Amino acid sequence: MLLATLAPSDRRALLSRLPASAAKELGPLLDQLRACGDAGRAAVEKVLENELRGLTADTTLDIEQMLSLARRLPPEWYARVLVASGPIDHDFMLAMLDDSYAASVRAALREVPVLPPGLAGALLEEAMRMADREVECVE
Repeated sequence: MLLATLAPSDRRALLSRLPASAAKELGPLLDQLRACGDAGRAAVEKVLENELRGLTADTTLDIEQMLSLARRLPPEWYARVLVASGPIDHDFMLAMLDDSYAASVRAALREVPVLPPGLAGALLEEAMRMADREVECVE
């Protein structure tokens, strides 16, 4: 459902990372949701509102920012950013990454504890600045 609400370029990027059979099954469903226009979008937002509560453009990284960080952060730090990002589906994000990098991030996620809210917020703020500046990160 969330895919139907994304910009076409983000939707295509995510679908291209899925197994072909899954993307083929999702295609017609996404077309049906998008054909509903604003009513379909409102229905999706209503269903997902609990998942998305508290997430705004000011407090979350978008997909392009997350991909930018994945190109520059070590897997351990990218895992911390994922944990700090709250209720996002880690598998969803990892599916868009290079397989070996995603495997390293997945392993690192098993070691990252839940972050205190202040630390998570500070990490997200810095991650947003880094993504926006496209600064190379040093390990």
